[in-house]
Amino acid sequence: MNDRVMLFAQADGRLVNANYLTSDTGPLNLITEAIQVEGEIWVSDTFSDAVRRFSLDGQTFVGSIVGPFNPPMRRPEGLAYDGTTVYVACHQIETHGLFASWITKLNPNGTPAGLFTMPDDRHRFDLVSDNGELLVSDEDDQSLDRVSTVTGAVVGRIDAFPQVFGHEPTQVLRLSSGEIALGTTQGLRVYDAAGSLIEEHLGGVRINGVGELGTGELMISLDRSAIALDRATGAERTLATGLSGRLVSEIAGATVCPADVNADGEVTPSDFTAWINEFNKQSPAADQNGDGSVMPDDFTAWIDNFNNGC
Repeated sequence: MNDRVMLFAQADGRLVNANYLTSDTGPLNLITEAIQVEGEIWVSDTFSDAVRRFSLDGQTFVGSIVGPFNPPMRRPEGLAYDGTTVYVACHQIETHGLFASWITKLNPNGTPAGLFTMPDDRHRFDLVSDNGELLVSDEDDQSLDRVSTVTGAVVGRIDAFPQVFGHEPTQVLRLSSGEIALGTTQGLRVYDAAGSLIEEHLGGVRINGVGELGTGELMISLDRSAIALDRATGAERTLATGLSGRLVSEIAGATVCPADVNADGEVTPSDFTAWINEFNKQSPAADQNGDGSVMPDDFTAWIDNFNNGC
């Protein structure tokens, strides 16, 4: 199951901690997304119908948000925070033989802030705060919509791609360039700032999540790995394997432990061997004093970092 949060460096996609937040810390069943809300990490625990709250360093379980909600917060998936309200994309709900779709709203302290009843029975998977609106991926309509944060109304449709079975949108992201990246179960779609489709990548590949790296590449999470994609050349770099990736988000206040060179979440003597390997490759992970270069004096810095722990 997807019961852990992995931490990657936003600068270049390097794996920093494969076990940043795990089910050993608090109850987790299937994680869809983890976002930063003020000084905490909030996790959508989809199969448990709950949002879990953890400390920013991932070491302390703060509590669960499970309601009471009317209707219930069923299968929460994508999360978004606009500085005032947390929005939760929920799976459609059947009541008396009829289906309805909801976006649950939460206050940063975890209390309910209302909900949007969507104007149809469609399944919203992900959403992102965007200039006073929400960009929302609609699985059933196979579309990307603009939704008002005031009324919950769909105020515009950016795209409705071919109605082919199994072609569904996943994560949506407004890039720093103003462009919009949308993962789908059949590849990656990129739109200009106005919403016109300008690029398609990785055709036929299920994209579970998409993020933006400081290198200009996009970080893509897949069913069994995470990669970095160069949009200009199509080149791919493998960032991690042996995982079941979901949505990608930025945790600006995450705790990074430089001495944990092998990125297993612990500082042990095995990190020394890992540091030697990274030093020989001149990898950024070997830069223990943070001066931007990999030099012999980083060994002394690693010893200091090791002694300081995390």
